[in-house]
Amino acid sequence: MMTSGSWMRALTVQVSWAILGLTPVVLLAGCGQDREGRGRGGGDAGTCPGDLAEAAGSAFCAASPSATDCAFNYGVDYEQVCGVPVETPTVPLARSSGAAEPDPVCPLPPDGGVKSVTMTGVARMFLHGCQSSDLQIQVYTVGADSKLNPVGSAVLTADDCTMNGGASPSDDCATSSLCSYSYSNVPTETEIAIRTEGSAYAPLVEYSGLIPSAEVMNGVWHHDVVALAFDDYDWIAEQATGAPMTIGDGALVGEVQDCQDVPLRGATVGVNVAPGMLVYFTSDVQAPLPDPSLTSTGDLGRFAALDVPPGEVGVAALGLVGGEVKTVGYSQVRVFPDAFTKVTLHGVPSAP
Repeated sequence: MMTSGSWMRALTVQVSWAILGLTPVVLLAGCGQDREGRGRGGGDAGTCPGDLAEAAGSAFCAASPSATDCAFNYGVDYEQVCGVPVETPTVPLARSSGAAEPDPVCPLPPDGGVKSVTMTGVARMFLHGCQSSDLQIQVYTVGADSKLNPVGSAVLTADDCTMNGGASPSDDCATSSLCSYSYSNVPTETEIAIRTEGSAYAPLVEYSGLIPSAEVMNGVWHHDVVALAFDDYDWIAEQATGAPMTIGDGALVGEVQDCQDVPLRGATVGVNVAPGMLVYFTSDVQAPLPDPSLTSTGDLGRFAALDVPPGEVGVAALGLVGGEVKTVGYSQVRVFPDAFTKVTLHGVPSAP
C-alpha cells in the first residue's frame, strides 16, 4: 500500500541511461560559524542546520528527515530539503525536451493494491560492454532505514545472449547484445530495489521505487536492469579526479527528472553526508562525461557523488522555477561498500 513515506523514496522511479554530471564539493569546516552564503532564511549567526533555509515544496518529507552532516563548509548559498543541504540553483530549471516549464509536483498515482507480478526486460550495460551475459539479478523490498529484504531467489542471464536477447548500438562493438531476464513474484505498490553483480560485474543497486499497478499488463511489468562492468567502477572517479574510488567507500549515481520522466537541466543536487566529490555530467548523449566545472545538471539530468561512506544517505535536488527555488526531488537510499547505488529523483508528491 502506498504511503507518504514510501512515496518519498519512491519518487525514484525507472532509470535507463549511461551516466551523469558533477561539481566539486568543498568539505570540512564548522557549521555554526558566521559566514556568508547561508540559505535565504539564514540569520546573522545561525546553527546547523537551522541556518539553512527550508526549500519550498519539501513539507512532504518532514516526517522522515535526513540527519544533516555539519562538517560541510557552506561557502555558497545553500537550502535544505529535509536535512539534506543543497546548493541554491542560479539558472532556471528546464526540461531537456519540450518548451513547457517543468512542474516538480507529481500527482499521487492510484493505489491498485499489492499484487505479485513477473518482472521482465533486458540487462543494459551501464557504460561499456558488448554483452550482459552471466549477470546475477536479485530483487529486494525496501524496509526501514532503506535496508533491503530479498524477494525470492536471484536469477542469472544466459551465458550467450546473441540469439535470445535484444540489441543496441555500441561504441565498444558493432552491436551490443542485451540479455533478457524474467523474475517472478515481485510485489506491486511496494518499494523495491534491484541488485546486479557477477564475475565480470561490479555490484550495482538500483532503488526503483514502486511498481504502479497501472503499468502492469497481463501480470507482467517491463523494466530494464543495469549491469556495471568491473572496469567501469572506477571510470567516473578517474575521469573526474584522476584517481580511482577509495576502497570501502561507494558511489551514488542518479538522474533528476520531472513527473513525465523527462530529464531536467539546471538542477542542483546534494547529499547529507560528506562525499569525496559531487559531480554533474555533460549533455553528450553518446558519451556523457563527468565535468567538475559544471554547477548543475545538464540535458541528461545526471549527477554522481563519489567516495560516499556506506550507510543510509539522503539525496535531494533543487530547481529555480518561476523565479522561486523549489524542491524537485528527494530520496533516502543506502550506499554499499565498493558498489554503485543508482537513484532517480522524480519530482515531489502533491498534497493528498
